[in-house]
Amino acid sequence: MAVFTRTSAGTNEIATRGLKLSFIERSALLMVDGARSAEEICKRLDKVGPVANAIELLKDLKLIELREPTVGVTAPVPMAVNGADFYVSLFARRAAAEHVLRRNLEGAMGTAATPFSLAIEGAKSPEAFAKALADAEAVIAAARGTTAKAKLLDELRTMAA
Repeated sequence: MAVFTRTSAGTNEIATRGLKLSFIERSALLMVDGARSAEEICKRLDKVGPVANAIELLKDLKLIELREPTVGVTAPVPMAVNGADFYVSLFARRAAAEHVLRRNLEGAMGTAATPFSLAIEGAKSPEAFAKALADAEAVIAAARGTTAKAKLLDELRTMAA
């Protein structure tokens, strides 16, 4: 199954917002991560609006491109926190972690953060939570820079410890 990846123009658009994409178009662009298929992106954003047209527009603008998934790539490698699995530890404290993530996402994106907040809240396992957290980290880094991402991770590491 082929997946979409962001091009350098797509990554630049996240940072600059130069094309003035609609809410649904920007949300779809933010969800493109090289692991999700168009069908999965559409399914996750379907409640927000018509996603299929947004995906086509992003392809036409050369912000995303179709690629075969890299074999063996999974969720980010968990970081050890005092010998415990970072994501499992955060998942156990998910209410507090969700609050921190939601606050950071909304600060970075405003109401456009809703799909990411819903993914975090809907995570039913540490693995799903890790995937949602990786998406949130990427969004925050794209919107606010790596310093903001580092501050978020420091806050989450403290919470997980």
